[in-house]
Amino acid sequence: MRFWLKGVTAALAIALSGCTWLQRDRTINLACPALERHMQEIRFDLQVDGSLASVIGAGAGAQNEIMRSGNAEIGAAAVPANDDRLSQAMTRAVDRWGASMMVENDDGAPPPLPAVLLLSGGGQWGAFGAGYLRSLSRNGDAAIRHSAIVTGISTGAIQTLFVLADDYDGLYDAYTAHEAEEYARVYSGTQSLINGSRYSIGPLLGLLRARLMGSDGKASLLGTIAHRLHHRTADMRGPREAFVGMVNARSGHFVQVDLSGLIRDIVPSGEQPTAEDADCVAAVVLASSAIPVNFERIAISYGAQGSTRRDVFYDGGVRQSVFFNHVASRSIAQMERFKSNILGANERETEEMRQTVPDSLPFFVIRNGSSTVSELATVNGEHDILTAAERGYAIIVNQSEVMAVCALRLGNPRGQIKVQTADSFRTPQGLQERPPPGSAFDTHFMRRLAAHGEAVGNGAHGQPRWLVLQPTLGGPPNRGCALQ
Repeated sequence: MRFWLKGVTAALAIALSGCTWLQRDRTINLACPALERHMQEIRFDLQVDGSLASVIGAGAGAQNEIMRSGNAEIGAAAVPANDDRLSQAMTRAVDRWGASMMVENDDGAPPPLPAVLLLSGGGQWGAFGAGYLRSLSRNGDAAIRHSAIVTGISTGAIQTLFVLADDYDGLYDAYTAHEAEEYARVYSGTQSLINGSRYSIGPLLGLLRARLMGSDGKASLLGTIAHRLHHRTADMRGPREAFVGMVNARSGHFVQVDLSGLIRDIVPSGEQPTAEDADCVAAVVLASSAIPVNFERIAISYGAQGSTRRDVFYDGGVRQSVFFNHVASRSIAQMERFKSNILGANERETEEMRQTVPDSLPFFVIRNGSSTVSELATVNGEHDILTAAERGYAIIVNQSEVMAVCALRLGNPRGQIKVQTADSFRTPQGLQERPPPGSAFDTHFMRRLAAHGEAVGNGAHGQPRWLVLQPTLGGPPNRGCALQ
């Protein structure tokens, strides 16, 4: 018996080593030379004094600056990180709004406050956000009309492109007008071991390239975005600024990319984007969506010629499902700064104006998926490695998603934060179904989910268009991170 067991063990070891020998490098290699100028690594550390610190780097080899939170008063100017691109974008948005506040409008109404729109990860569940965003756009919701800053992770990074272009019909089509094989190719079990991933997202890269450059009679999405970024809007609010998140596999740190700055850089005003420009943008968006093991690795070559670096990047959701929390408290600080600037000595009018200024910019969060983990009754009887891995991954991801939203409230305890999730798919008016286990792109489910998202955005079935995240200061006690 022992001899037989040793023989089986030896055979298994040889087979596994053979699989290693047969492994193919399926890494998708893309180039984005300008990326180095528009990326920042953010390392979250627990300091010896018990505070949390975000170490902000301007790019490869740059000097780091620590932005502390946790031991400073809310809104205190002691939160520096002036080099953080996201903080800079918020400063510009507040300054533009402040300038318009000082100009008398014809109707006497104050200008709308700039909003921050946060788009989460979620894979195929992004179909919910596609339908929901299109509905918000058609209804003139403040999250769309007044959004000055947009951040996206994974599927939210793809959505961010369409938000920058104000192309919500195109966004809807991106999630509903294709078949599963147009998004990804499924590897068999043996192929997965050899190739190192369950799916090939080469087809998704092809779709992104075609849409960015324009095809089948559709205008270039990248060209539309570049034109908008180089020109102010009719109301002089300035173009939206967008950021996407990914994780550097080598360092393990979160990376924020100034997507709008990158596009302005590579596509000059008045010029049409090139195929290399499209690949650069596709590289960033696809890297933000590259779920480890599920999808192929994305490697990006970046930097000036002669000093080019090549790094593999993972889905930003590995670190955060939505991101803005490292600068959430800065929103309060920015509004305090503005109030101090407009308050003149013994000027009653500016004091009255100061009292009308809210504590913070409003945040709108779209959670592309459910905020709860569904029960999986079959897991008790299934003991294979794939079931265990998928179930564990689902639970870990859910925890990350919920805590990412809660972190916004911790950073901004009293500002307005509104959230919408796909949780209503389980209601009698919703889908009452989930995609098949293990599926990455179930197009039947995606089409139904997009239609459901649109219905939620229209306030169908008596559902609120937005859920309000309760404040932790001045709100009901002991509610924690609660929706109402």
